[in-house]
Amino acid sequence: MYLNNYQHLKNKETYLLFFLFLFSFLIRIPVIFIFGDTRLDNEWGIIVNNLTDYGKFSLVNFGDFFVPSLFMPPLYAFYLYFFKIFHFNNEIYIQVVLFSQIILSSFSVVIFYNINKLFFSNKICILGTLIFSLFRISICW
Repeated sequence: MYLNNYQHLKNKETYLLFFLFLFSFLIRIPVIFIFGDTRLDNEWGIIVNNLTDYGKFSLVNFGDFFVPSLFMPPLYAFYLYFFKIFHFNNEIYIQVVLFSQIILSSFSVVIFYNINKLFFSNKICILGTLIFSLFRISICW
C-alpha cells in the first residue's frame, strides 16, 4: 500500500518537474529571439577566435606572442568554443548557443526546485520556483 502511494507521489513530482522545465523553456524562447545576441563580439569573440585560430586562450596578442587571459572566466569561452568546433555559419552558431543556454537555464529551474524542496514546504517550494523562473536575470542569461 505504501509503495503504491510513493509511486503516485513520485509520478506527481515528475509531472511537476516536467511542467516547471517546460514553463521555463517556453518563457525563455521569445525573450531570446527579442533580446538575444546576433553575433559574438568583444572579449568573448576575441578569445574564441584565438582559441579557434591559434589554440591559445588569450585576449591580447602581440604578433606571435599571446598573453594568457586572467580577466575572463575560462569555462564560458570553452563552452562557446565547443560549439565553434562544429563549423556552423555565424547565424546558426549563435542560435545553437542561445538554444543550448535556454535548455541549461530551464534545467537550473528544476535544480532550484530540488534545492528548495530540502528547506521549504511543497507549496512554498513551487511558488518560489515559479518566481525564480520568471526572475529577469534568470530569463535573460
